[in-house]
Amino acid sequence: MRSTNRTNGMLVKKIGICLTVIFSMCALLSGCGNYSFTGAVAGDIKSISIPLFSNQTAEFGIQETITDALITGFQREGILKIVDESRADAILHGTILRISDTPNTYTADEQVSEYRFQITCDIALEKTGTGEDLWKESFSTWGNYPYTGSLSDRQIGIDEALRKLTEDILNRIVSNW
Repeated sequence: MRSTNRTNGMLVKKIGICLTVIFSMCALLSGCGNYSFTGAVAGDIKSISIPLFSNQTAEFGIQETITDALITGFQREGILKIVDESRADAILHGTILRISDTPNTYTADEQVSEYRFQITCDIALEKTGTGEDLWKESFSTWGNYPYTGSLSDRQIGIDEALRKLTEDILNRIVSNW
């Protein structure tokens, strides 16, 4: 008789724990269900245009690479719709000011083992219609890549720097609103 009461008590306790976990998960999931980054952009800025950046460096073709990376990053995040200038609520203008490749890490015998690709851009977000600059800022970011003598390895650093640049610009746009 005693073992039956003990077994029933343990069963009731386990059921109580399971129900608590289930209710907690339901409450947690229902609270996060409506969360979205799309609401983070306030006002009437719902779409953006990203025209080709201007390039003040000797790096051939970098303006296309950066512009394409930003468009792809913005599309992936889905915070703002990418459209052409005539339909955009805002335009993201950019000027590439500096690009450098500098040694970053050395081996024990003082040979370069890693380089750092660094890029600096001036960025301005302009509201269409009024031409008003919502903000202007200089961004500088970097990406490391192994030194092997191959240009394809440099692309690793460029990709990392552009990922960071896209993230920084998106954060800047959303943080003000």
